[in-house]
Amino acid sequence: MVCTFKRENVTSLNRRFGFIGPQNVKNNFSISVRTLYKAFLMLEKNLWQQLSRALKRDKWPYVRIEATAAGIPDVLVADRDGRLHLIELKMVRGSKIKLSPHQVSFLTRFSKTGASVWILARRERPMPEYFLFYGSAAIALAQGSIDEPGQLLPVVLETGSALPWSSIKTALVTAQNV
Repeated sequence: MVCTFKRENVTSLNRRFGFIGPQNVKNNFSISVRTLYKAFLMLEKNLWQQLSRALKRDKWPYVRIEATAAGIPDVLVADRDGRLHLIELKMVRGSKIKLSPHQVSFLTRFSKTGASVWILARRERPMPEYFLFYGSAAIALAQGSIDEPGQLLPVVLETGSALPWSSIKTALVTAQNV
C-alpha cells in the first residue's frame, strides 16, 4: 500500500523523519505505509530513550518489558520509595491513542486493584506534546479523542521537545491511581 502526499507536506515529513527524499518534488510524493510505520516506531523509540535517560539520571531502577504477553505495559519502574509503576508508552496519531483490547484490559484490571499503572503518550505537532494518563483512563482513551474538551483529562500535559520528567515523576510518586 502506498500513501500519496502533496508537495507542501513533503517538507514537513522530511524535517520530522529525515529520510523522505527530494525537497523539490513537483506534484505529489508517494511513500509506502511500511516506511511510515517504521518512522512511527522510531518516534516511540525516541520516547523510550527520553524516559530511560531520565530514569537513569534519577537512579530509578527500571526494566523495559519486551512483549512476553499481550497487553503488558512497556516499562516497569521502581521509585525511590520502592513503589512499582507500570507505564505503557504510546504515540498519538491525530487525536487518538491507539490501545489494543489486551492493553485496555490489563490497564483497567490492574488499576482497579490499586496498582500504579500509567499511559505516557507523545504527540508530534509543530511542538511535541506529552500526556500522562492514569491506567484507569484506558477505556475512555481507546474510545475517545484527547482533543474533546473535558472528556479526557491527563494528569500531566506539557508541550516542548524535552520529556517533562519532573512533572511525570511528581505524578508517579504523589498520585493515588484512580
